[in-house]
Amino acid sequence: MSTISHIRHFFLLLIAIKTIYCQTDPTICPEGSITKPDDPRWHQIHGRFEISGEYVLNDGAFEVSQAFTLGRDAIFVTINGVPFQHYYNFETKEYFTLSTLILDQAPVPLCARSIITDQFATSNISAGVVKPSILLGFDTHNKPNELWATRLLGEGVIRGIPVDIFTSCFYVPDIKATISATYFYSNVTKFVSNLGRGQPILVRIDVKSIVAGSRQDYTFNIFRFTPHPRMNEEIRALQTPSGFFCENRTNTKHLPRDIPERLSVNSEVQFPAWNHSILSGHEMYDKQSEFVRFDAYLGRFGHYTEIHDYITGLNYRYEHRTQRCTVTDITVGYDAQAAEGQPNFVRMSDGLEFFLIEGLLFHYTGVHRCGERINCHVWLGEKVLTGATKGVQRREWYWAFEVNGFELPNMIPMKLILTDVDERGRQTQLTEINMYNYNRNPIATFEVDYTLSECYRALGPKKGYHYGVVKFTIENDKNYPVQKNIQYLQFTIWYTLTVYLQLRPVRISNIIIDHEDKDLLVTFTLLDVPPKYGPVEHPLHEHTLATLIERLERMINNNLLAFRAKYGTKEVELRARKNSLAAIFTNEKTVIKSSGMLITGLWIGFLVFGILIGVGATFIIVKKYTSN
Repeated sequence: MSTISHIRHFFLLLIAIKTIYCQTDPTICPEGSITKPDDPRWHQIHGRFEISGEYVLNDGAFEVSQAFTLGRDAIFVTINGVPFQHYYNFETKEYFTLSTLILDQAPVPLCARSIITDQFATSNISAGVVKPSILLGFDTHNKPNELWATRLLGEGVIRGIPVDIFTSCFYVPDIKATISATYFYSNVTKFVSNLGRGQPILVRIDVKSIVAGSRQDYTFNIFRFTPHPRMNEEIRALQTPSGFFCENRTNTKHLPRDIPERLSVNSEVQFPAWNHSILSGHEMYDKQSEFVRFDAYLGRFGHYTEIHDYITGLNYRYEHRTQRCTVTDITVGYDAQAAEGQPNFVRMSDGLEFFLIEGLLFHYTGVHRCGERINCHVWLGEKVLTGATKGVQRREWYWAFEVNGFELPNMIPMKLILTDVDERGRQTQLTEINMYNYNRNPIATFEVDYTLSECYRALGPKKGYHYGVVKFTIENDKNYPVQKNIQYLQFTIWYTLTVYLQLRPVRISNIIIDHEDKDLLVTFTLLDVPPKYGPVEHPLHEHTLATLIERLERMINNNLLAFRAKYGTKEVELRARKNSLAAIFTNEKTVIKSSGMLITGLWIGFLVFGILIGVGATFIIVKKYTSN
């Protein structure tokens, strides 16, 4: 059975050869097609290369470059200074033509997509001019052409280079063309090329072609030929450039969707329309604790911090230069979405919405350099703009996957380009966001609490924002050197208080630890509940400041408040000293005194202004993303 199959295959091949032979035009191929094997002196061209040169015709010339692999290729043509780009993907059976239209003196990038069918011509650049790969022995779908071969004609000299001269005659079925080509290949025994000893270079190809009875002769002067280009260079050459959105394009790689529930990132936002102004800053997103923080420097407009607290539905905006704070309800936009079925309420965006990924179909465009020795995968999506602004917004995401040649375990977001275009395709706005120091699991609370305490101090009890300074003593009779690991001690005090008092961590801030003989004196700021709530469906109603102080006092006096501390490799347990609580705070109606050693009723606003030390912050942020 196997023998019969081989015989059948052999006869089919003979029939195909005979058919092709009969189809070649005897005007330029009097002896018909030249078939395998190739001439022994011909150096085989493998299935990965880049080639560039100039096609010279009777009525002019144009530049051509081709990046070629067995599954894809890209053709770049420049005619009278105007570039055209053609991309063939035989794996997805798609063809893209890219060009730039000048409309009202503004460039408009255009991409036309076609599906490659059996009737779709893929071998030619123009009517009678074929792609370089067709001349080099590959068929219309970038596979080796088994019906193409060469014969040696002799030797010669071209541009001062000793060459071997070959010829080939073959048929191109998709455009029904007969091609007779003469190749001038450098002689490896007489000339050492830039590719190295024993590696020839193509110098020129003279072409005669007949398409539908029409004769077309031209010369391909080759300027550069690179076999086996570097992989990243090849990938970049085969990808569509930035800014070109091809509608209905097949997506070949999925955009990352594993956005963590807690993250922070430093960013620089560039506004080309504003003389390339740059906004530097820091952004933190915490879905678990339900708040978002923006911390930005606005040049001469100062430095502000904004906190969106979705537990209470309130937006705090603190201006550091004026030390003023404004509190408003959270509204839909940026990181807030309308609650499903409850348009009067807001909810916090999830990670995909926050990164402007949700609800869009992205297509993969390829690999781009996105930093020094950093390679990024790139995706491009498009969203229709609603409201007064008509048009679309294009979102181009860059995610790093390789640094210094090493592949990253998780891709990292590096850049987002937002481009608004009107209904005619003209760009109306461009914003570029570059990202640094992406952290998938920061201790987000520390980046929020001190700003809230500053806001409470700025607003004060007249507006219903009460806060207190609380201090107590930790016994350290054995004089353990735990202050050598002060950050760990601050963290364990903060964590223990939030657990024992059953309150949100952001209500405790500015933890300061000092010596008091052998003991440790702990001072911190404790915030009261806000006087109002914003438009969230289920706001959290926590214990008031007075209730928390009373609970903390009972725990200390009953010897229940203990902390784990470290020094070196050792860990010890330290307890709060009984009757050491000293809480000074104000309430709108009453001043409450505890039974501690030093209790004085004062307006806390004046006290905190004098004695609290603010936690240093070097965090700087990101964006305000568009709400579209």
